[in-house]
Amino acid sequence: MKKLKSSIKALNPDITFVLFAIFTAVAVGIRTYQLQYIFEPDTGFYYMEMKHSFTIPLLYAVVAASCVVFLAFSYLSKGLEKPKPLGEKNYFIATASLIFSVTLVIDGMMRFSELFNDYADAASSSLSDFLISSRGFPQLFEMIFALFAALYFIIVALSFYTGRQAYVSARVLSLMPVCWLMCRLISRFVRAVSFIHVSELFWELVMIVFLMLFFMGFARIMSGIGNEGKLPLTMGAGLCGAMVAFMVSLSRIITYFAASEEYLSADSPIELCDFGAALVACMFLLSCIHDLSPKEEPETPAQPAPVKPAADAKTEKQKKDEEAFLIAEQYANRYITEDLPKEPAPEPDDAPAASAGVTVVPPVVSAGSADEAPTEKAPAEQEPVEPVPDNQAGE
Repeated sequence: MKKLKSSIKALNPDITFVLFAIFTAVAVGIRTYQLQYIFEPDTGFYYMEMKHSFTIPLLYAVVAASCVVFLAFSYLSKGLEKPKPLGEKNYFIATASLIFSVTLVIDGMMRFSELFNDYADAASSSLSDFLISSRGFPQLFEMIFALFAALYFIIVALSFYTGRQAYVSARVLSLMPVCWLMCRLISRFVRAVSFIHVSELFWELVMIVFLMLFFMGFARIMSGIGNEGKLPLTMGAGLCGAMVAFMVSLSRIITYFAASEEYLSADSPIELCDFGAALVACMFLLSCIHDLSPKEEPETPAQPAPVKPAADAKTEKQKKDEEAFLIAEQYANRYITEDLPKEPAPEPDDAPAASAGVTVVPPVVSAGSADEAPTEKAPAEQEPVEPVPDNQAGE
């Protein structure tokens, strides 16, 4: 058997969910027809004229075939060796968990109401005698575990809504749905009647057994404790339990609104918790094989400005040097023309007259370009000329 496990690589798990939808629709339709035309609501037995109806063996065949297919496909599918990591946010599981938690609270209040009414009818006995002699203990613990299970699925819903994964640390609370189902199973076995409402009781027992197997695997996968290789059995049991739960709950709801409440058994009323459990199973298993978490668009980094093609470094440097030299030349010409004294150049006929004993030295013009103005030394900077003695002048 171990060699056959996960041996078929080409077996797509999506085929299992397509078959699940088909089998569930057929089973719900057949069961709804039976509740309205085949069974007596007071006794649960078949009508005498309808005891040979083909729908009776047909429903058993559909449910048995679907369970075999679900378990076989889950066991042989190659992609179910490891559960797919659940996303930080998953609104499908969160919504289903929130709905299931509400239905669990409703179921707990229904059990409390039944327990209170039964104790009021048996007023002569004490509370302890009533709990021991009747099915009070299973109902009491069913109510308590239903409320704890509702608390756990509220944590699951908030975790998948916010993405904090607080359900990993709630390992003890993850077992509360299993305990709640065990109490439901015990309460079904301690009913006062044995063969009344056999048909409804049979399908409820089948549903509870498969859901117990599913929630065991669910608790291990969500808590991360030994979840290796648990997905195939969890998926197979979950699909079987979800199909039977949909069949039981939806057939009663449709019969209640389409026909009348009189067609439903008093011991098997509409229990919305069955529908909530089936919804959680479907959303969880779909998330394990498909990524149903919302895709967050990655932040696109700011695009850098387009870079112009770099020109030749040598050409750019030459252009900058030429511009610098041109600016420097302009500023130099400007400052030179502003600082020089503006005196008219001496004409050749008007030679300066020499004072007595002083030789006038003509201005020294520095050699330069024709554009540059001649520079003269200031009088203070001219060297004094020694006077010529008279005897030398006479000679």
